[in-house]
Amino acid sequence: MKGFSLKCQPVTRMLTYEYDAGPDISFAFHTFHEVGAPYQPWFKAEIKRRGWVVETRELEAKPWVADFKVVMPGQRLRAANARGNRMSTLDDFLASLKEVRWFSQAGELPSGCLLFDSLEAARDAARDAAQNTATEASRDVAWDPSRDVAWDAEGKAAWYTARKAAWDAVLEFSWDAAADAALVATCITTGNDPSEPNTKYALRRWSVWQAGYGCLCDVGGTLYCYRRVA
Repeated sequence: MKGFSLKCQPVTRMLTYEYDAGPDISFAFHTFHEVGAPYQPWFKAEIKRRGWVVETRELEAKPWVADFKVVMPGQRLRAANARGNRMSTLDDFLASLKEVRWFSQAGELPSGCLLFDSLEAARDAARDAAQNTATEASRDVAWDPSRDVAWDAEGKAAWYTARKAAWDAVLEFSWDAAADAALVATCITTGNDPSEPNTKYALRRWSVWQAGYGCLCDVGGTLYCYRRVA
């Protein structure tokens, strides 16, 4: 229907309900209950037509509450075309890399971040906080289980392909961004659900880049972020 759009974000599967309520009047919501009653039937029918299962979740950052397309437990691994579905999601993520506004500072950082003016300042603060050891332990923890899941022959090849594609697409902007993009791609390829802790951690890091900032490292659960490289 003209003026109606139901969108599902790549990777996170968070839904956006968009519709026009009159000339120059449009709305965009992340939960079905926020949609005006006269407009709910179209979205309800569209969700049914697509065969989606939708659930509402509380979030740690804005929009605080949102609807998500649910992947049922084991669905990706049981389905005959599971790998094809993952590759489609990966393609969506790789395409979205072109839309990131690097270091624009236009968005809002997720909770649990410390922001510094430069990469050097963030690095110095992280080094002090970690007692002269600015490690990436948390990213490694997320990376290793994803890598283990993909260690069959076919999965291993897909894992390396996804990681390299994300790395190459972002490396010209930042080494840190390339590493985080590769981590998200790894989670997609191994079929991790967005609610799974490793995937949530990867997406949290990536949301910093989407907001227009840089993400250096994690120290004790706090992300050390920066406005500019130099």
